[in-house]
Amino acid sequence: MNVTGVSYDNQGRILSIRVGEEQNVLIDLSSTQHVLTTESVSMDSHYVKYHELHPYPPKPDGRYDWDLATESWVFVLEEARALKWSEIKSEREQAEEGGFTVFGFDIDSDRTSQQRIQGAVQMALLDPNLVLDWTLADNSVTSLDASSIIAIGQALAAHVNAIHVQGRLLRAQIEAATSQAELDQITWP
Repeated sequence: MNVTGVSYDNQGRILSIRVGEEQNVLIDLSSTQHVLTTESVSMDSHYVKYHELHPYPPKPDGRYDWDLATESWVFVLEEARALKWSEIKSEREQAEEGGFTVFGFDIDSDRTSQQRIQGAVQMALLDPNLVLDWTLADNSVTSLDASSIIAIGQALAAHVNAIHVQGRLLRAQIEAATSQAELDQITWP
């Protein structure tokens, strides 16, 4: 008859599962802490305590780890904060690259557009008589003189700075949060 052999660590986490004839399973697991069972087991569904298999209770939403001592899910604040910061950074990048408006024109601000604006500003600083035909976010074209190009560069800098100021404010809120509920309240505007 086949049995399932489960090896586990001191925290009760299942390390490996072997299925087969009892004699062979015992040989495979002889150098580890293990328990034998005939029930269906997976690393994600069970833990071991006092040499007995137990099913995990449902895991709450958010970032939780299993605590064998209390046999409960424990909120992991630092990991939840890191996850929230990653989410905010992604939204910050989308906002930064989502465009801005100056002189009533919608201007692209993705990475390539930012480089183009910076290059145009450098040209305008070198040649005050410069006039460029600029493609706007809606793909229409307008002529810009040197002072307008410089103003667009300044508007880009202000746009990017405002986005990052907002990001820093949200980062401070994330660091001050003490629960998943508080982290859930932090969103990009």
